[in-house]
Formats: sequence, structure tokens, C-alpha cells
Amino acid sequence: MLQSLPHDVGISVKGVVLVSPALDLSALHQGERDLLAAAFILPSYAATDAAYNPAPANRDSSMVERFALSDYLVGLAALKGQLSPGDPFVNRVAGITGVPEDIVRRYRGRVPRHVFASEIRRNRGEVVSLYDSMIARPAGPEGGDAGDPVLQPAVAAYGTAFNAYLAEALGVHTDMAYRVLPREISQQWNWQGERQHGSGDLAMSSFEAALLEHPGTRVLIVNGRHDLVTPYLTSRWLVDQLEVPAGLRAGIQLRVYDGGHMVYMRPGARSQLARDAAELYGAAGPSGLSP
Repeated sequence: MLQSLPHDVGISVKGVVLVSPALDLSALHQGERDLLAAAFILPSYAATDAAYNPAPANRDSSMVERFALSDYLVGLAALKGQLSPGDPFVNRVAGITGVPEDIVRRYRGRVPRHVFASEIRRNRGEVVSLYDSMIARPAGPEGGDAGDPVLQPAVAAYGTAFNAYLAEALGVHTDMAYRVLPREISQQWNWQGERQHGSGDLAMSSFEAALLEHPGTRVLIVNGRHDLVTPYLTSRWLVDQLEVPAGLRAGIQLRVYDGGHMVYMRPGARSQLARDAAELYGAAGPSGLSP
């Protein structure tokens, strides 16, 4: 968008808000060699555990973030062979995430998000949402799939609300119902050529190029602390890697709210987002112009 609008329709973008962005798809998938993807989600696991099981020992967020991008990466790279019970590295990861040591050992220190969602509240018979790990539902039978505690209800609620808005507020009457995230459509998303080119960093490359071409653009990147789909540390690390002058970097703001993937679903986070977005567009627009 930052590149296509100026070139295609002559619109200069002065400010943009990115909510829970997937800035690099390869950073969101924990493959066998994707150590960074495992590191990025670790602080979100720790924040979830801290909310459910308050304890002062190892819940400091800055400490967890430093560990995730330093000793954790080194520890993962150094693992070899079968891990023994009592392994110090595995024990530390278990202590930070709240996941049992045997589960951490089984997954060699890289706990998949769906496993974390099933384990963190297992003692309460619950599974948490990947989209907001502060929301849980009864786990149900082992192996059953009752859907995500946030996504399925949100899809139904937003679909119903928008169809009512079309008919009642806009006077649009059609036999075609608006559907949120229909699978046959979402599976065809192109991701700007990511599937064809096999590269997950096209979004960041485009983002960097757009900032260099339009240095007046201000950016607000918003993440939810309890989002296990696009973890907040991913955005922070990727922005740190941008090769842009300090002046351009100063125009990028990162905010982490107490919320999930759809941070606007929580009233407190929604208010914060409104204030931060108003400040961004007020600074980016002409003098005296308010959003």
C-alpha cells in the first residue's frame, strides 16, 4: 500500500497504522531451522503464564526478551541428541513459559503454539485462544476440535453485525451475505508474491523501500501482548533490522497493548489505539487537522 498508492493513484500516505502485522511470514512459523520464530513467541508465552500464575522469580518481560534473543537462541542451536530429564536449559524454558518440563523436552525447547494453548491451562481443563491467550474455553475431549475460543465467535459476531449494518444503516439489501474470513477466499491470498517467490520478507522489503522513498511517512505498529499468532517481539526485532536513517526510524512507533491479535476487542486497548492513532495522524497531517 505504501508504494502502490503513490505510484498507482497519486495518493501520498502520511501516516499508517499496522495492527498485529505479519511483517515477515517466515518469522511466524516454527520450522526445524527457524530458531528466531521460536524466540519471538517466547515472551508472549511468558506473559500468558504470568497472567495466569503470578510469580516474581522469572516474569520480568525485559529479562525474557533478552533471554529469547540471546541465551535461548544459543541453547536451541547447541541441543543435540536425546535430552535428559533435568536438563538446565529445558528447565529454564519450562520455568519461563509455565509449560511442564517433559513437554518442553519433547519439543526440544520449541513449544508449538497449539501445544502451549493446550498445556498452559490443562490443570483447569481449559485451552486458551491463539488470538488472545487470556481467553479460554473448556478443553473438551482429547483430539477434538471445538475451534479457537476467540476466532470462531468473533467471525460470527462481526459477520452478523456487518450484515445488519448494511441493511439497517446503509440501506443495502442483497441475497449475498457478507462473510468474515471465508476459507475458499482466504486460501487464495497472494501475500504479494510470497508463495511464488518462496520468500517471507517481501513485506519488510516493501516497507523499508517505501519509507526511504517517502521519508515523511509516520508509522504506528500495534501488537497485543497475548497474541500468539503474530507475537509482539517479531515486530520489534524486524523494525530494529531496518536499514534506514535515524530520522526515518524516529517516525516509527511501536506499541504493545494488553490484548490479543484483535487488540480492539478489549475496551482498554481500543481506547489506547484510538489515542495513539489520533496522535499519529495529527502529527502527520496538515497543521490543525484532526482525524
